[in-house]
Amino acid sequence: MVLVPIFSCKKGSEDPAISFRSRNNRLEGKWNIVESNFIRTVISNLPSPDTSTTTIRFNDTKGTQEIKSAGMILNSLNFEGLAQIQFNKDGSARYEETCNASGTKIQSGIDATWSWKQSGNKKQAIFIESGNGTGLAYLFAGSNYTITKLSHKEIILESQYTSMTTIPGTGEVNTQSTVRYCKLERVD
Repeated sequence: MVLVPIFSCKKGSEDPAISFRSRNNRLEGKWNIVESNFIRTVISNLPSPDTSTTTIRFNDTKGTQEIKSAGMILNSLNFEGLAQIQFNKDGSARYEETCNASGTKIQSGIDATWSWKQSGNKKQAIFIESGNGTGLAYLFAGSNYTITKLSHKEIILESQYTSMTTIPGTGEVNTQSTVRYCKLERVD
């Protein structure tokens, strides 16, 4: 009887203990975004200081969006949506999103690229870019994601994104986005 050692490919905290598929193989394919919890805070000095917060929660095909400024709710709406991303072997990606809010249907699609952000030899984070340096869209915000779980059927991502824009003669806008939890399930 021969014992063969089995080495774990676990990189994310919730990855399967053992997988016979590479991380690339587990990532490649079409995915539905089935759950997302996203918060964006915008601190503006244009023309006077103001802070607004947008919170988006999405589960299955239903979501809510709430916009607050100075602690007061400015806008709150419910929406239905569907979001998918296709990760291809060649490093390209295709993101498609459909949202229906207040009777208005919005569809968008964008081509992107993806690559691993490596720390040593570990593939624990992924970078997704649409070409203009921003995230992809409404439900899938951000561009740098930590992969908490990567199995053949499920991905769990987290992200934090901060940007600052200075408008000459006017002031600065600081945007902080946090994707606290984003769950994807394999379509194919």
